[in-house]
Amino acid sequence: MSLLHLLSAGDGPNGYTAVTHIAVSSGVNSANVPWTEIAVFAGLNTTQLSVGSGPGQISSAEKANLDAGLILEIPIVILDNPSLVSSARLAYLDAQVTTIAAEVQGLMAKKYKWYGLTRG
Repeated sequence: MSLLHLLSAGDGPNGYTAVTHIAVSSGVNSANVPWTEIAVFAGLNTTQLSVGSGPGQISSAEKANLDAGLILEIPIVILDNPSLVSSARLAYLDAQVTTIAAEVQGLMAKKYKWYGLTRG
């Protein structure tokens, strides 16, 4: 799974539009619904990328993981630090994506805490 797909220059001189793929949490929510099912039934398992092996495309394996609700695709803006050397830049980008992934997982846990609960 690709962690990050940079797509184009975005806002400002050092901003880039991108998508990141993050793993859906394992386990269930408070209504005992698996998080992977929530991703599918809430319509969170979509992509803006086409399937293929070229730039700006996702692999068929990534698409299958999206379809199954195992990962989410999140559109983001990545801020580059042009003063960094290549290896430090990659670590900086990875750190941004890691932070975003944690934020998205936290928001999903709050928003879908009781998703799927039925009574009676």
